[in-house]
Amino acid sequence: MAGSPLKRARREERQADQLATYETVKRRALSEPRTEPATYHPDLLTELLDLAGEGYSATEIAAHWAISEETLEAWGKAHPALSDTLNHARAREKAWWLSRARLAIRDDNNRFPAGAWSHVMRARFPEWDDKPTVHLDLGSLVIVHRNRPEPLQERAAGDAKPLIEGRAIRLAHSPTGEGTTDSSLSDGDGGPTHSDGE
Repeated sequence: MAGSPLKRARREERQADQLATYETVKRRALSEPRTEPATYHPDLLTELLDLAGEGYSATEIAAHWAISEETLEAWGKAHPALSDTLNHARAREKAWWLSRARLAIRDDNNRFPAGAWSHVMRARFPEWDDKPTVHLDLGSLVIVHRNRPEPLQERAAGDAKPLIEGRAIRLAHSPTGEGTTDSSLSDGDGGPTHSDGE
């Protein structure tokens, strides 16, 4: 084994503590994913709860049974027992995911992927999404849009207007402005600009 005897002893002690704190509940082995689409039968209810108890979502369960999500929804509408079991399965799925973080905190597991867990929780359970939701009751408020901007591609290049029409402003001494005798150039006061020395 790698490491010094002290490191080895600490690692073995940590592993023994983790084994002592883990729940030793034996669970039934999960069924193998089907290759042929399942047909509804009340025996599926137990399997549904077992899969949800391991964190499977309704989508994963449908894939496990080789059926579509729409088929699972249709079964739920057609069979009240399955509808109730799907609700219970949703609670079991959520409990499994919540227990991962609780067990990691309890066991002081520094390798727990908290960022990935948080992302999965927000994706699976909308109530975990931390984006603020704004609900507005506008009542009789009417919103009027005026002067809607036209899309950029519809503007013609010839319609573009200069920022200052008909005159240029000389802000500072410029070597390119020297020797210019164009009387159309003006200073900020509207008077003609003069080159240095004029």
